[in-house]
Parts: sequence; structure tokens; C-alpha cells
Amino acid sequence: MTIPGVNAVAIPSLMGKLPRDARGLPIPYTVFRDEHGVPHFTINEESLRQRVIINELCAICGNKLHRFRWLVGGPGCAFHDQGCYIDPPMHRDCAHFSLQVCPYLAAPNYKHRIDDATLKARGSKYADPENREFRIFEDPSMFLDRPEVFVAVMFVKASYIYHEPGTTFGRVYAVRRPVKYIVPDRPYRTIEYWRHGKKVVATDFVGNMLKDAMTKLDAHWAVQDQERAK
Repeated sequence: MTIPGVNAVAIPSLMGKLPRDARGLPIPYTVFRDEHGVPHFTINEESLRQRVIINELCAICGNKLHRFRWLVGGPGCAFHDQGCYIDPPMHRDCAHFSLQVCPYLAAPNYKHRIDDATLKARGSKYADPENREFRIFEDPSMFLDRPEVFVAVMFVKASYIYHEPGTTFGRVYAVRRPVKYIVPDRPYRTIEYWRHGKKVVATDFVGNMLKDAMTKLDAHWAVQDQERAK
């Protein structure tokens, strides 16, 4: 099956059993649903995020991952010395489909993360952080500007940064020490660059966007370090 109007992208067979939204788009396995049952595509349900990490499942289709896994994020996640990921690994086909169809990843008109905006637009009680009941993990240090170019990396092994046992998430998800960040081993087996729903070649233009992104991230994290030092 293909999604009309969105580059006519074929839905991977791995995603064939996923439920669909009103547009016919498959709803990823880890997507957060509000109290009205409405899926919010840029927000993870934290309990499902933990489940796929622990059981080595694909974050998109929910099926078992292969040996080679893919992560998608901005240049900082892939290349910064402190780079890591919140969103769990995916199959290649699932990652490629998301990079071509997901509005946040593929549409050129998004400038910032849209998590809170979708909750407010739907009138969800979860628009208020006080009501999120540990269902959403929010990283206050996250850089909120949408990357000019997304980076997809293929890897085999990863290490993890965990929530501390005494923290809120450490207490709520007590079955196993919950994962905060995923750190894939480097060097990566494959690196791809994506912009506006299309894979792009690593030209000087892309290189300049990567450098600009890293400069902005360094400035952002310098501010974060200053805040933590207060």
C-alpha cells in the first residue's frame, strides 16, 4: 500500500499490522495517545519506550529488531562527543518510511519541536506537565529547534545512560532500571543525511548545515552547564 500525496511512499510490510490514523498513516508502536485516544506522533509513551528498549523491538513497528539497527536524530545526536538518543532504534525500512512521511521529519515548514503544540491543539489534559503522570519523559536540556538536516545512523551495539534509582522515573519504572538515553557504538556502519523527506548527498552545503548545527548545540549546552552550576 502507498500513502497518496506524501511522495507516494509504500508502507513497509513490517508496519502492515499497525493501526492507522484518519489520514491512513500507520501509528508507530511507541506513540503516545491522550485521554481521547488521539495519537501524538512526536511524543513517546514512556512505558512503551522502555518496553522496546528492554526487549529489542523496533520503535515504529514493534517487531523484533535485526542485528543492524537504525537511529534517527539531529547532527548533535550522531556526531557530538556527548551525543545520544531518546527515541529508540528502528528497522531500516521503518526508519526510511518515517523520514519520508512523518511531517516533523519530512515537511520543510516545521521549525521547532511540536510536542506541546499538538497536545494543546487537541485540548488534552496532558498539555499541562503536571498531568503527565510519568507517561511522557521530557528532557529539559533538549535543544528544541528542528534540525535543518536529519542524520540516520546504522549500528550494531549500544550502551545506555539510565535514570537514577531515586528519581521519579527510576521509582515508577522499577522492573528494570529505566533507560534515559541510548548511546550507539561508533564508528557507525552507515550514515545517511535526510532533508525535507529525501536522502541527500554529503555535499559542502550539507556539511555547512552540520557545522552550524554543532555550533548552536555547543552554545545551547554551554548555557545548560551554567544553569546546572548555579
